Amino acid sequence: MYSLIELKTLVSGGRDPAPSLPLRRGFLLIPLILVCFAFLPQMQAGLPPEIPGNPDGCYPAFTTAEGCNALHQLFGGIGNTAVGWYSNFLAGDASFNTSVGAGTLALDSGAGAGQNTAVGTAAMILNLSGSGNTAVGTNALVFNTVASDNTGVGNFVLYNNDSSGAGNAIHNTAVGSFALESNTEARNNTAVGSEALESNDSTGNNTASNNTAVGWEAMESNIDAARNTAVGSFALQNNDSLGNNVALDETAVGFAALQFNVDGIGNTATGSGALRNNVIAGGNTAVGGGALLFNDFFANGFPFGFFNDAVGAFALTSNTDGFSNNAFGNAALVSNTTGSNNTAIGDVALFSNQVASLNTAIGDAALANNDSDGSGAAFDNNAVGVLALFANVDGSDNNAVGVSALVANVSGVQNEAMGTAALLHNVGGSFNVAMGDAALNNADALFNTAVGFNAGQNLVASGENIYLGDTAGTLDLDGFAVPDESQVTRIGSVFTEGGLAGAGQCFIGGIRNNGQAWNGVTVCQVTIRIDGHLGVDCLNPNNPGNPGFNGTAPQAPVPHSAPQPRSAPPLAPNRPQFQAMNDKVEKLEATVAQQEKQIETLTAQLKEQAETFTAQLREQAAQIQKVSAQVEMIKPAPRVVENR
Repeated sequence: MYSLIELKTLVSGGRDPAPSLPLRRGFLLIPLILVCFAFLPQMQAGLPPEIPGNPDGCYPAFTTAEGCNALHQLFGGIGNTAVGWYSNFLAGDASFNTSVGAGTLALDSGAGAGQNTAVGTAAMILNLSGSGNTAVGTNALVFNTVASDNTGVGNFVLYNNDSSGAGNAIHNTAVGSFALESNTEARNNTAVGSEALESNDSTGNNTASNNTAVGWEAMESNIDAARNTAVGSFALQNNDSLGNNVALDETAVGFAALQFNVDGIGNTATGSGALRNNVIAGGNTAVGGGALLFNDFFANGFPFGFFNDAVGAFALTSNTDGFSNNAFGNAALVSNTTGSNNTAIGDVALFSNQVASLNTAIGDAALANNDSDGSGAAFDNNAVGVLALFANVDGSDNNAVGVSALVANVSGVQNEAMGTAALLHNVGGSFNVAMGDAALNNADALFNTAVGFNAGQNLVASGENIYLGDTAGTLDLDGFAVPDESQVTRIGSVFTEGGLAGAGQCFIGGIRNNGQAWNGVTVCQVTIRIDGHLGVDCLNPNNPGNPGFNGTAPQAPVPHSAPQPRSAPPLAPNRPQFQAMNDKVEKLEATVAQQEKQIETLTAQLKEQAETFTAQLREQAAQIQKVSAQVEMIKPAPRVVENR
């Protein structure tokens, strides 16, 4: 049978250091080694006599040995405890070892060896000089030879650790059956849970270091990738399963988080199922149950499925190929599949978006129905506020800031709404600008601009209006409702006309220093009606009351150099509105008088024409009678026919 030297050669010198030993071969090897111990030539025991008067197993130098050949070859070591058949058999000069179980620490004897703890059949059975290791469980740290400071708790934990004898596999911690079972050379790994990091460093390439896996089968298939953290059952289960060593710097916390990731890099998933189906995409962050659940499902490669951030339960859960999306809030961008460069902040923000891109929604349910038909037409929209652009389906290039701003918009484009309920009922209207709470809130039209609180509220379907001022376009300057109108500009409001502070005033710059006379003859002045309607009044010295730009040119032009006559300014009345009304009445009276003269002239003309027409009729009648008489005279005499 084997001598002691031959047994050590079998364990340490005759192995290929690269591959880890298959588990089935380990099951055969361990009994073989134990049998070899039984047939070793008898050696002189190294234990001193037991201390008299003490229980069995008490020896000097703080040594305890109990079991067949336990501490059989102890020489200068102290503080060792061996309990079990051939436990710490070749102790030699090793000190402070604790071994409990058949064959535990059987070969540990080299200089510097010691401070190991092995509990369980064959635990650390092949350790030669490794120190500071803890192995608790059947076959724990079986092939560890010289590596130090490893901790394994569970059956077959760190089973192949340091099987090459190079001593690189240090500072590993494995708790759970088969945890870090295949690790050969990698270091600084932590595996807590059955089969956690089971395949780590199975190639012996010494690259799969600094990984942390907590949970059943967490990072089970990782081969060469490093610096990954997985907490939760099945977390990062398939990471680096191809051994490409690119799935680095991954963090997965939660049940099945990043479960199917193979070569993705730099992903962070926190929450059950977060980034579960990610395969090769990288740079993603998912926080919340089901966040980015289907991201990179088809593994189409860069840039598809890269650089997405999802925070909230089911945020971006349907995303497959969309990239550079940001979703913060429960179910934010939940339906997005291929849309990119979208930002959703708020519960169910951009909820229905599927393929549209370049949208921003901030606020609960903002842009919630955007792109719900999946056409991709609803792009470049910005919504800030709860329910802002809520109903938008295909509208694009809209900007809504305020609670319920553009809330009903479905297909309208290039609308600007700022203020609570601004453009509230707009559905398909486009190119509108509404700034102010409730501005244009009833309009569904085109090319309207309203700036001011409640501005343009009476507008429904008409377009090309401009309203500036609170209630402008809602109430006229007298406080009456404005109709649904087109091509009207209203500046100011009923509240700027006067009130507690007195009559309202208006100052406009850039006018007073620019004197001008239209066509060099007629002076046109801007006038205002009693209702605030602006107009123009053009005056000519030789033709007062000229109707203006569309009127008849003056009959006797006055040279440009001739001074224009100016009437003395009237005294300011106590109520300008009454004076304006009086002026208007005077003008109307003059107009009526002129029209009466025109009617009299027309009546005389019509009477003269009637008399002429009557005379013509009489003359025609006389001629007809004369012709009739002549016809009678030339008639032939009647003929008598004889009857024969």
